[in-house]
Amino acid sequence: MSRQVYLVCEKNVDGEITRQQLAQALQERGIEHTLLPVSQRNIINKPAISRKLFARIAWLCFSTPDAVRLFFASFSDFQVNNLKFAGQDLNTAAALLQQGLKTDYIPVKPLALEQNGLLHQQGELVAAVDAQEWPGLPATVNMMFTERTRLPFNIPETTSAVFLLNTPREAEYLLRNAQPDGILLCKDPATAEVCWQYNRAKVVLPTDFTYEGLLAELQMLTGN
Repeated sequence: MSRQVYLVCEKNVDGEITRQQLAQALQERGIEHTLLPVSQRNIINKPAISRKLFARIAWLCFSTPDAVRLFFASFSDFQVNNLKFAGQDLNTAAALLQQGLKTDYIPVKPLALEQNGLLHQQGELVAAVDAQEWPGLPATVNMMFTERTRLPFNIPETTSAVFLLNTPREAEYLLRNAQPDGILLCKDPATAEVCWQYNRAKVVLPTDFTYEGLLAELQMLTGN
């Protein structure tokens, strides 16, 4: 059965589409697909923060890879010292690694309410960088570089389409603004949980929660 594949993605602050690596992998496997950007991040300002306050911060929490890049581009002389770093998901942790930094904390459920996690137990000063979508984060300092806006999109009214979802955030933006009848192929349980919260029945998870596992499951669904 021929299925139309939609790769749900986002436009970053440079206007570039995310998920380019996955799109290339789909192309290499001969899987025809359509990019479906559902949101975009826009730069709003560079926050002003004093060095004195910086010196008191124990945790820096980032919600997106864009937040990591913008922060270190804006504060190029920033001294890490004894700071600890939190990333809302693995993609954000990868962006921190590109800066040569280890992520000390990643929540188990990226979009879940942060209420009893490590950041609450430490009792230290927490600073959030673009973490407006990290519910319940105990941040004393909030540094906002960007905002996410919804992009208009159209989806087909067919049950044979497959929507490829990599993160809970992508699932949230798709399902908050549309009711797709097709299959929702999720990369991991956290993404699938968002779909189930919207009472979507056609949710599929790969046996291996990696890009390779996701592509293998997609090939079985599409017959490629």
